[in-house]
Amino acid sequence: MERMTAVPVNTGTQVQIDPNKIPGYVAHNIAQVLHKSIWEAWNDPVIRAEYERWKQERDAAKEA
Repeated sequence: MERMTAVPVNTGTQVQIDPNKIPGYVAHNIAQVLHKSIWEAWNDPVIRAEYERWKQERDAAKEA
C-alpha cells in the first residue's frame, strides 16, 4: 500500500491538509463517520433545542 501524504506540512501548531491527496475510499470513510455523528447530534433533544434557539436569534437579527 502506498504511503499516504495528505499531511505534507506540520508547522508546529498548525497542520495543513491537502484534500486532493486523500484517497477516495478514505474520504468516503470520513464522510460516513461524520454523517453518523451529525445525525446522532441532530437527534439529541438538547442540541436540537439549542439549534432552534440559535435559529430564532439569527432570524430576529436579520429582521432588525
